[in-house]
Amino acid sequence: MIALHYAILFHAEFAEQYEAQSDVLLTFGMFSVFCGFCVRNIFLRENDKLICLIGKFTLLLQRQTFKKLYVMKKNYLFPHYFQWIGLVIAAASFVALCIGPNMDFSIRMPALYNGDISFDEESNSGFFRMADTGMFSIAMPLLIIGLIFLGFSKEKVEDEFVQYLRSQSLIWSTYVTAGLFILGTLLIYGITYLLIPYMVFFVFLLLFILKFKIALHHYNKGGAQ
Repeated sequence: MIALHYAILFHAEFAEQYEAQSDVLLTFGMFSVFCGFCVRNIFLRENDKLICLIGKFTLLLQRQTFKKLYVMKKNYLFPHYFQWIGLVIAAASFVALCIGPNMDFSIRMPALYNGDISFDEESNSGFFRMADTGMFSIAMPLLIIGLIFLGFSKEKVEDEFVQYLRSQSLIWSTYVTAGLFILGTLLIYGITYLLIPYMVFFVFLLLFILKFKIALHHYNKGGAQ
């Protein structure tokens, strides 16, 4: 029985490397439980306490195995083709941000709160109002969406080392973005500083994508050689 369950754990490691389907592992678990009942009914009929102990050990091993496989399978990455969708959205949004200041573009959007600083009684400030906005308020959220699609979509070969590179790039970009934010807070003052909190997440995503893609390029180049 114990040997069978060690075989199940080995199968989980194999499934983690080659992304096997979980129903195969479920079949192995059901087979091991069946073998346990056979042993109980044929060889150890009189020793119920030992059988209960083996059964508990069986369920514990299976629970850990299924949990490990579930965690391995559960990721929140988009399909690979979302990279191209994100690239198109990000490129179009970036162009819109560049040409937006030179365009006489205005659109009315529903606002949770319109922070009009005018003290006129007819001012449009308040909750649940319609607000006039320009290209920046539309292109910037689209740019963030495009960068998320670009950075958090699966690669053609999504193995454990690619996931490792992605996690290391996230950590690196977090440190660098935090450092830039601290420097900006200490060195930039006035109304210009208001741009820094607004741009933090954009800078974080951009640094993460650059770091991850460069590391992935080096990895693929080294693998090809």
